[in-house]
Amino acid sequence: MKKVLLVAASVLFLMTSCQLDNYDGPNAKIHGRILDEKTGELVGTDIQNGSRLMVYEQGYAASETHSNGETWVIMNTGEYANNLVFAGEYEVIFENGNFYGFNDFFTINKGDNEVDWKVTPYLRIKNCSISKSGSIVTAKFSLEGGKGNEKVSEVRLFAFSDKWVGNYVKFPIEGGSKIAFGAKDGAGNIANPVVTVDPSREYTLTIDTEKNKSFFKYTGKNYYFRVGAKASVSGAGTIRHNYSELVKIAF
Repeated sequence: MKKVLLVAASVLFLMTSCQLDNYDGPNAKIHGRILDEKTGELVGTDIQNGSRLMVYEQGYAASETHSNGETWVIMNTGEYANNLVFAGEYEVIFENGNFYGFNDFFTINKGDNEVDWKVTPYLRIKNCSISKSGSIVTAKFSLEGGKGNEKVSEVRLFAFSDKWVGNYVKFPIEGGSKIAFGAKDGAGNIANPVVTVDPSREYTLTIDTEKNKSFFKYTGKNYYFRVGAKASVSGAGTIRHNYSELVKIAF
């Protein structure tokens, strides 16, 4: 009798396993862009610890409490893609990024889907030029607030050996590549107080590649540069850098 029960339990387990295995897999994929609602330009971010989409499929109790969602990474170009999703109704929440947060509802159909979102970035980097003369790489630019009343806490010229350059993927450059507003010096003084963004102000940041030659030691190689600016916005949660377009310079 015991053997019969064991055999029956085994058959039941196999039938259950087969039923689970027979569930359909993902039947859709989605891609799109994060666009500045004013300029139509892509809103780039960090490839690591950058802006992201928190996505919740509707129709489940967990979706109401936002306790069991998916994280979709936004690439440093401002684009995203997910090739393994299920068709259905979804909610997306944008927060802790480099633009003003919001939520939205959207539908994913079977097959390929393209969905763009228009956002208001905290900061826009305007009239940006990055060039090299001799051993000096110079960035000139101005800033514009997304809503007009933002403050800026940092501007920085980032450099690295590939296109993923940003706040988390960079050379630890020494010199005038950064202005940290509100930071204190050794004597406890604040050299650059946090200020409201002034669109008429032009910033100049530099990197002396000779003084940092341990990072720029290969002749004939391309190096990549981006200007990043970080806003200070009350009640916005974690704020990420806004970026200029990527510039490639051959050494």
